[in-house]
Amino acid sequence: MLTKPCNVQSFYKAIEDGLRQHELITVEKSLLDQTLKGAVHMLGDIISVMDHGAFGRGHKMAIAAREIAKIVGIKDLWEVEVAATLAEIGRVTLPGAVSHKRLGITQNTEAETSLLTRLPEFSARLLSQIPRLETVSKAVLYQSKNYDGSGFPDDRLREDYIPMPARILHALNYLVLESEKERDLEIILDEMALYNKKFDRIVVEACKEILPLLQRILTKPLKEVAKKKALIKDLAEGQRLASNIETKDGIIIVNAGTILRPAVLQRIQNFATIMPIKEPIEIEQD
Repeated sequence: MLTKPCNVQSFYKAIEDGLRQHELITVEKSLLDQTLKGAVHMLGDIISVMDHGAFGRGHKMAIAAREIAKIVGIKDLWEVEVAATLAEIGRVTLPGAVSHKRLGITQNTEAETSLLTRLPEFSARLLSQIPRLETVSKAVLYQSKNYDGSGFPDDRLREDYIPMPARILHALNYLVLESEKERDLEIILDEMALYNKKFDRIVVEACKEILPLLQRILTKPLKEVAKKKALIKDLAEGQRLASNIETKDGIIIVNAGTILRPAVLQRIQNFATIMPIKEPIEIEQD
């Protein structure tokens, strides 16, 4: 604030101070954005190396979650995408024998079921350590919560008090799970519409609006994907593996279907320095 009368030097200094402050804020925001993006990409790389199945599910869910978020009117679409991509990051904290198991798909002991039920909590706890991911963390925490308030976590939050991104993840988790049983998506969605205690009807209706997209990303391709052969030295970021990468002793290093990201490429190179790898490797044709 400047008081009248104001001399020219004070006026110019106030403008210069304001410009410097604006530059500092802009630089700080840009740095924070870059740091956040880097952290999210790093976590995605960790999931892709530790559990390709979880990374693949997260990638599919992120595509669908963004479109659903648009329909239901969520402004910060990136938060929904990140929540979907990193919803299972907590698997890195689970014992090796449990980390690849899933509720509703695999047979689990009571102890394993307890750990898998709390997976959203483990994931949310990791994400809460990153600045600006508070909303993402809450969405991940409540991704298993039913619309009527039952389910995990066991608290009083219910219906529209459950964050909308969490309601989206809850519906998509169920869709992905059921689609892996090779069930028809349209039938699954009709069932979900009847489960009004489990799912938000608004989200289910939004899923129906993007049914063609869901069918494309959640169902198996009808035709064989074109492939080409490559040596380890020819592998590049962004390529998708059409076959497993294995050592000559038969140890699987990276599973087929994995998109090659920096951490995955580094894993391959590290293995190649200590043991022979089967070559050539099949990758999907561009």
